[in-house]
Amino acid sequence: MYVFPEARVEANADVYSFGILMWELVSGGVRPFPHLPPDHIPRHVYKGARPTFRDLVPLSYRGLAQACWAADPRRRPKTADLVSLIISQLQELE
Repeated sequence: MYVFPEARVEANADVYSFGILMWELVSGGVRPFPHLPPDHIPRHVYKGARPTFRDLVPLSYRGLAQACWAADPRRRPKTADLVSLIISQLQELE
């Protein structure tokens, strides 16, 4: 699930993985697709499926993670932009 669905390895693949990690941090240890056997998850993700967030997760956090795992790699934030977005969210918490 942490592996990006596109074939070529580029910086935006790390951004995809970071978005999945963001979900993992707030998932409470829940499997992302409990109804699927583990070997079916890559195909499910390739077809566009993504894990869902619990309602208590702030919308800004969800939005950032979802932007990171956008199906089209060109729509994912650039690494430098991602850093700025994270800093902005942290400042909102202060």
